[in-house]
Amino acid sequence: MKIQYWISCAATAIAMAGCDAVLTKTPVSIDVTDGLKSDLEGQWKNEEGDLLLVKFSDEGTGEISWVEDEETKKADLRAVKKGDWIYLSFLPKDSDSDETFWFFGACQLENEDTLWIYLPQIKEFQNLISTGKLKGEIEKQRYSTMLRIDKGTDVVELISEDPEKFLKKGEESLTRVK
Repeated sequence: MKIQYWISCAATAIAMAGCDAVLTKTPVSIDVTDGLKSDLEGQWKNEEGDLLLVKFSDEGTGEISWVEDEETKKADLRAVKKGDWIYLSFLPKDSDSDETFWFFGACQLENEDTLWIYLPQIKEFQNLISTGKLKGEIEKQRYSTMLRIDKGTDVVELISEDPEKFLKKGEESLTRVK
């Protein structure tokens, strides 16, 4: 799955429910630690050569930018590391929605220059909401399911015990551009 498609699906899901998505009312963290900043910051490319730029402010807030249809797109980024897993929240800056929901995902560094994206297993997250383990709402659309969870930090705490159960590896990796 192209990284731009993944981010676009997040924006579309927030606006129109066009893709399955796990959304949170709050991000997975307020800011990003310096060590994690250095792991993520920089320019990344996928196998097709599409570029993604990740940068952070001194306060620890992040931003992702990419080009889609010859237009630069941006999203706010927050991240937290637990073990080998990096949990991500991002909020597309061009969302037309009145509500603010952060898109949830995860990644793992294979090495300092290779990053694998992991996507939520929607059915596993639905189960967490249905059984009351996570506070949130399930919204089934004609072709998609949107899960709106109250706290991003709750998601991280709950799934970090067994991340492979709740996340599936994406089809492509990102390589750091030197």
